Amino acid sequence: MSAMAELLHDTGHDVTVIIYGPRRSAYTGDVEVLEIPTAEDDPMFPGGVGTGMTAGEVKDGLEWAVSGRVVRSRVCACRQLNEQTWVEERMSTASLIVTPLFLHDVCTLSVGGRVGVPVVGVVTSRVGAWWVWEQLDLLPPLSTHPVPPHTMDDFGLWSRLANLARHYGYLSTIRQSWQVPATTTLTVPSKETLSDLYQSLAGVVVAWDPILDPTLPTHPAVVPIGAINIQPGLMAKDVLVPALLNRAGVVTVSMRAGEAWVGPEAHSTLRRVLQSTSYVILWREEAPSPPATATQDPPPTAKFAYKPEMPVSDILNHPRHRLLISCCGESEVMAAVYFGSPLLCLPVTADQHLAATQVQKWGLGVTIPASEVAVERVKAAIQTLLGDRKYRERGRQLGEELHDQPLSPDDRLLFTLERVMRKPHSRLFRKRITQLTLLQRGNADIYLLLLLLLTVVSGLLIYLLLALLPFIMAKTKHKKD
Repeated sequence: MSAMAELLHDTGHDVTVIIYGPRRSAYTGDVEVLEIPTAEDDPMFPGGVGTGMTAGEVKDGLEWAVSGRVVRSRVCACRQLNEQTWVEERMSTASLIVTPLFLHDVCTLSVGGRVGVPVVGVVTSRVGAWWVWEQLDLLPPLSTHPVPPHTMDDFGLWSRLANLARHYGYLSTIRQSWQVPATTTLTVPSKETLSDLYQSLAGVVVAWDPILDPTLPTHPAVVPIGAINIQPGLMAKDVLVPALLNRAGVVTVSMRAGEAWVGPEAHSTLRRVLQSTSYVILWREEAPSPPATATQDPPPTAKFAYKPEMPVSDILNHPRHRLLISCCGESEVMAAVYFGSPLLCLPVTADQHLAATQVQKWGLGVTIPASEVAVERVKAAIQTLLGDRKYRERGRQLGEELHDQPLSPDDRLLFTLERVMRKPHSRLFRKRITQLTLLQRGNADIYLLLLLLLTVVSGLLIYLLLALLPFIMAKTKHKKD
C-alpha cells in the first residue's frame, strides 16, 4: 500500500494515507498520513507497540490465514474506524478510496458506500484472495484448484471431496471470526450484504503477477500490479561501498529480528552460517548487533553491514548481488523476479508459504520453513543457490517475461485508478442475475438428477427382469419336458 501511495504522489495526485496503529512504513514528507488511535483492547498492540507473529503461532485449525490475535486486531480496527467521525468526513471529500479487502472489507466498503465515493480494492493476501473471489463470484473450479493454503496431490474422488469440504470450512471460519464480529461494530449498519458491497467495487488490483500465480481470475476489473514502484538509483554510499569492496559479491538478508517473525533461533542460525562465507552481508536490521558465535565456530570471514532501511531494488539490481534471503512476502518476491535474483525463503505465515512454494516450483529459489531452520539445511541451500547457475538463469527468464508486457505494473495501476476517477460511475462488476449455489454453478444438481433418473430406470429394468424371470424359466422347463 505504501508503494501505491508513493507512486500516486509522484505522478501529481494528492494522497492521504489513513492507517491504524503505529506507523510501519516511511512516506515522503508531502504524503499526508493520518493515524487512527489504537484500541485499548487490541491484542496486537499492547501499549501501542506491535508484537508481530512468531513462527509457531499459526495454530491447528487456523492454517487458512493468520492467528486469531490478528483477526481480533482487525475487528478492533474496524470498530475504531467507524467510531472516528473524522474518517468518514475525510473520505467523503476524496475522489477515490483505495483499500485492502481481506480483513478490511466490512468496514471500508460500508464507509465507501455511505459517502458515495468509488472504491478500488487491493488483494494483498493469497489466502485472503479466495474470500475475495468468492464474494465476486470469480472462484476457480474446486475440482482442479485447492483451497489455500492446501494443495491437491491428485484429482481423485476423495481428494476433490476433501477440497470441497475445506472450501465450506474456510468460508465458515472467516464468517464467524471476522465478518460477523466486524459487522456488529458498524455504527451505521449497512443495508446491503457483503456480496452486494463487493459488487459495487470499481476495480480490484492484485499485489502479485500471474507469472507466479496462473490461477488469477481473468476479468477486466482484476488488474495484477506485481513489482510496482521499483525505482533503482537510490543506493547511498554506505550501502554501495561494501558492495564494491568485495569481489565475491553481496548476500542480502531482508528480515528484521525485532519484528519477531522468524524468531531468535533462526536469526542466530542464519548468522552462524553467513559469517563463515566470503560475502558482504547486507542485513536489514533496526539496530546493529554482532552475529552470534559459538565456541566451535571458525572466526568470522564475512563482513556484516546492518542498515535499518535499504534500497532493496538497487541492491538486487547491482551486478555483485548474489542472493536474497527473506520471509518471501509478495513485494520481495516480485522484486526478486523483476531483477532475476535467486531467493532463499524462510516463510512464517500461510501467505509466505504459498509465495515460497511458487518460487521453488518455478526454479527461482529454495524454501526452508522458519520453524525448521537448521545450520546444515541453510548451509546446503546457500551453497546450492550460489553454486548452481540454473537459479540465476531461471530468474533472468522470469524477469524477461515480467518486463515483456504491453504496460508496466506502474502504468497498469495508474490507468486503472485514473480511469475510475474519470468515470466514477462505471462499474465493471455486475450483480449476479441469479443466486446460484456453488453446486448449481457446477451443474452438480443436473448431474444428480440424471444419476437419479438413471438409477430409477435401471431399477425398473431390474424389477421387470426379476418379475419375468419365473415365467421365462417355467416356459423353458416346459419346453424341455
